[in-house]
Amino acid sequence: MKQSGILLHPTSFPGPYGHGTLGSAAREFVEFLKQTEQTIWQVLPLVHPGFGGSPYEGLTAFGGNPYLIDPDDLVKEGWLPSECLGYFKPSEAGVQLEPPMWFDGLWEAYRGFNEVASREDQIRFQSFIVENSFWLEDYALFMAIRENNDNKPWFAWPISLRLRKEEALNKFISENRVSISFYRFVQFVFFRQWDAIHKLCSDNGIKVVGDIPLYVSYNSVDSWAYSNLFQFDQDRRPLKVAGVPPDYFSETGQLWGNPVYEWSYHLETNFDWWKKRVGAALKTSDIVRIDHFRGLAAYWAVPYGETTAIKGSWVEAPGTSLFEALLDHFGALPIIAEDLGVITEDVEELRDAFHLPGMKILQFGLDPSELSDHYPKNYKTDNLWCYTGTHDNNTALGWFQTSDQEVQEYVLELFKCESEEVAWEMINLAMSSRAIVAIMQLQDLLGLGSEGRMNVPGTTVANWIWRYKDNDLSTIDVNRLLKLNKLNGRN
Repeated sequence: MKQSGILLHPTSFPGPYGHGTLGSAAREFVEFLKQTEQTIWQVLPLVHPGFGGSPYEGLTAFGGNPYLIDPDDLVKEGWLPSECLGYFKPSEAGVQLEPPMWFDGLWEAYRGFNEVASREDQIRFQSFIVENSFWLEDYALFMAIRENNDNKPWFAWPISLRLRKEEALNKFISENRVSISFYRFVQFVFFRQWDAIHKLCSDNGIKVVGDIPLYVSYNSVDSWAYSNLFQFDQDRRPLKVAGVPPDYFSETGQLWGNPVYEWSYHLETNFDWWKKRVGAALKTSDIVRIDHFRGLAAYWAVPYGETTAIKGSWVEAPGTSLFEALLDHFGALPIIAEDLGVITEDVEELRDAFHLPGMKILQFGLDPSELSDHYPKNYKTDNLWCYTGTHDNNTALGWFQTSDQEVQEYVLELFKCESEEVAWEMINLAMSSRAIVAIMQLQDLLGLGSEGRMNVPGTTVANWIWRYKDNDLSTIDVNRLLKLNKLNGRN
C-alpha cells in the first residue's frame, strides 16, 4: 500500500521554551497525524547538535539532543521543582536552540531524581547505562571534559586529554564522577521521553523516519574516542576532509570539513561501528534515511587545511561491502537513500543492488526548460519517496514566489490554479505520483512562504529555528487532506 506523511523536526513544535520539546505539543502532533491518516513522520537527526544548532553537525553519532527534553514532563515526574522552569526559558525574544541555562535546569532535575526517584526508575537508569555503555561512557566523559574546558572543541583541550592518555583520563574520571553521572542521566531522560513518543506513534500506526548524516563532526565524541575510524595523523588531525567538488552552483565546491572515514579499518572490523550506529538509529525510528548516500559509492576528499574544495579528488568507498554486512546483521534494510544532487551510475547501482528507495523533489521537477526525472511522469519506478521539498528546500509557496517568471507561468498553467493554491497542488501531485511514499513539509500544509524555511544550505545564520504556532494545526484543511489520501489510495 502506498503511504503519505509529514516532515517536521521536533524543534519546530510550539511551546514556552526556546524551541520545541518532546512534551504535550509532540503528543498533539501525533494525534494530528492520526486524525489526518498520515502514517509517516519524518524527523531530522535527533543527536546532540553542535555548531549553530545544526542536527547535521552533532557532538555524537549516538546520543540524543538534550535540548529536546521537555521540562514540564520532568515536573510531572516529580524530579524538577516547578519554580525551576525559568531555567529553560529563552533569555531573549525569539527562538534559541541552546538556551544558556538549559543544563542548569537539567542539573536541578538530576538532583531531584537522586532524591525522590522511585526504586523502579533508579533501576531503569542503571539498566540504561549498562545497555548503552558502548557509546554512553565516552559521551558522558567527553561532555564532562568539554564543560571543564569552557566548552572548547576537543582538539583544543590539554594534550593529555586530547590524545586520551590513560593516566590523565583516569585522574579526570576520579575527580569528576558526579558530572559524568549527570551526563548519563541527561541521555537517560532524553531517550525516556523520545521512547514514549515513539511508542505513541507505533500504537497509532505511525512509522518514524530517522536520519543519519553520512559524516560526523570533527568536534564530536566519535572523532575523539574512536580515531581509528577516520583518516587522522598521529596527533589526531584529519588528513582529508569531506565536501563536494566545484559544479554549476559553486565554482569552488563545498568544503564541509568533516573527517573522512578510514574505510580499510571499517572493512577489517566488519563495519562494527556502522552496525552499532544503524542499530541505534533503528531503536529510535522505524526507517532510516542516510544523508549524502552518494558518499558510500565514492566521496570527495580534500586535503586538510585547504580553504576550498577545489583540490579534492574522488575516492571509491566500499558501499557494497557495507550494505552486505548490514543486511547480514539486520536481515533487512529499512533505509532510504538520499540520492540528490549529481548522481552517477555507480551510486544508482549501489542503491538498486540493495533495493533501497531513492528520493525525488517536486521543486526540482517543475522546470519548463527540461524533462526532469523529479517530475512524476518521468519516474521509472515506484520504489522511491516523493517530497514537495525537504529541510534544505524552500517551502512550496516560497519556492514558487522566488522562482523566475517563466517557471511561475509554467506552474500556474500546469496546475490551472491561482498562486495561493500552488502548495496544495504540489501536495496533490506528490500524492498522485507512483512513488510508494509521498512526504510534505508541515509548512506546505500551512501555506507558508519563505518565512517558513528551515535551512539554507551553505549558510550558518538563522537556520533550524522555524516553529509553528499553538493553534496552527487547527487551521489546516483536514478534510481536504483526507480526501487526497482516499483519492490517491494512500494509507
